[in-house]
Amino acid sequence: IFRHANLGGGPPNSGMLALAADDPQAKSSTIPNQSEWDFVACAMPVLFPAGVGELLSLGLHGIALSRLTGLWPAMKCVTNVCDGGASVDLAQVRPTIQVPDLGDFQKPSSFIFFAPGSVELERHVFEERFPAAFAYARANRINEIVQRGRRDRVGLVAAGKTYTDLKQALHEMGLGDAQLAELGVRVLKIGMLYPLEPSVVREFAQGLDEIVVVEEKADLLESQLRSI
Repeated sequence: IFRHANLGGGPPNSGMLALAADDPQAKSSTIPNQSEWDFVACAMPVLFPAGVGELLSLGLHGIALSRLTGLWPAMKCVTNVCDGGASVDLAQVRPTIQVPDLGDFQKPSSFIFFAPGSVELERHVFEERFPAAFAYARANRINEIVQRGRRDRVGLVAAGKTYTDLKQALHEMGLGDAQLAELGVRVLKIGMLYPLEPSVVREFAQGLDEIVVVEEKADLLESQLRSI
């Protein structure tokens, strides 16, 4: 169902978002799991909220991204976010959606899943809709360099809830923004885990000697970053 819906696109005003309940530490599940690989297999973009507020903001971005491109984004909702709670200021978490200029891009709306039509839909996903998703991510700063200095030499990269764990670890070591700048540490926060938008990665990596990727389980983020 996911593969077909993601390939087919939809009408001009359609917007779809898949929510994945993910439990990488098997806190309340029988086995550890990492849902993003299921969505990668279906060529579905994966958004990874860092906290309760981003469930709302990235959820709205996911629907807007789907409406623009015809892709069916997924949102990775991990136990340590969904088992918690927070009070959020809706004025702060409601995003201002920036729709990029995609030129002559056309959102598909086809549900004839037989070759050669299905082969063309697959080509459209990777050669036209993924670049459109990259343009959306850039315009809306879904991935963002949140810490940088003039003499940076080490980069730290993390996505979603793992990013907040990284920030907590740095805080407990007494490393705030000023200390990180003094030590030459740059930090990249990822909101769209897949596909990884390349231009922010190249900007982040410029001038660094080493990049450390912090992520749970299999290396989806690291492998994409290395290939870029």
